Amino acid sequence: MRKILALLSHGENEVTSPHNHIGGSGCSSSGLQLGKQVTINNQRFTLDSVIAEGGFGIVYRVHSSSGRRFALKRTLVNSEAGVSAMKREITIVSSLSHKNIVSYITSQVSEKEPGIYEVLLLTAYYPSSVSRILNERQQKKEAFLESEVLRILADLCEAVSRLHHCQTPIIHRDLKVGHLNCFPRP
Repeated sequence: MRKILALLSHGENEVTSPHNHIGGSGCSSSGLQLGKQVTINNQRFTLDSVIAEGGFGIVYRVHSSSGRRFALKRTLVNSEAGVSAMKREITIVSSLSHKNIVSYITSQVSEKEPGIYEVLLLTAYYPSSVSRILNERQQKKEAFLESEVLRILADLCEAVSRLHHCQTPIIHRDLKVGHLNCFPRP
């Protein structure tokens, strides 16, 4: 844990992860400086803002050199169990293809220093969420229309059904308004 804390306080200008490894005990999130460059599988991304923070990592909005935006989840792991859990998450996210589930782009697991692994998971970025829209509506004292609520619930049910109908069913375990992105409609 001391090694992870040291990495958290270290002010690097660039995070580069060229090699995939397995090993190490536990998980920790790491705060990177906004504006930093992150390299994932030889592609460079710039950290724009923090989207969310949780017990297992920090999710950033990043952009590529072409300006395309993505969501990047970064976690530091120092146990075999932690690496296995993160690799399982990557396997699940990369195998899911559904209009109401965030799209996987790429990922990388690399050793930062002996026994400390950095896990990077890059997915599509969606600028709006049900939570954000709900807050905006509450400030304006506007309610959702019944048709909007039904559309949100139908989309959520379709996504959960997709998870439950995998060869090995998946239980989300953390469904909440803050995790519901608004996908662009065709």
